[in-house]
Amino acid sequence: MSSSYCTQRRKQQQQQTLFGIVYRSPNSLNENDERLYDLIDYIEHSYKIPKIIVGDFNFSNIFWYPIQHFGACAKCSGLSDNELKFVNTLRKNSLLQHVVKPTRQRGSDTPHTLDLLITSDNLFRI
Repeated sequence: MSSSYCTQRRKQQQQQTLFGIVYRSPNSLNENDERLYDLIDYIEHSYKIPKIIVGDFNFSNIFWYPIQHFGACAKCSGLSDNELKFVNTLRKNSLLQHVVKPTRQRGSDTPHTLDLLITSDNLFRI
């Protein structure tokens, strides 16, 4: 199961910002993932305002590494077709992902970066 929520916010005399929250199940079906990618495409093309999307995306095999002053980039070798589609959805929409350190580790499990911060502009300096 996956879920998402988006809202627009504006403070007085400031530009609107779209804020979205996503939860993608680690067992998400391809159909749900396709809906997520379609939603990201729709948001990017329909709202010409800054966007911040946060959430638990549960793509455990994507290794994100920092790019100086420009968010993070994904190491794409060894990714599944679905993981590549997620990375390509961000790229084709010029969205930046900012989290580069693991956000989840249980016991002796390998640490993973599952929780992401995605923006349409470089709103955060790394």
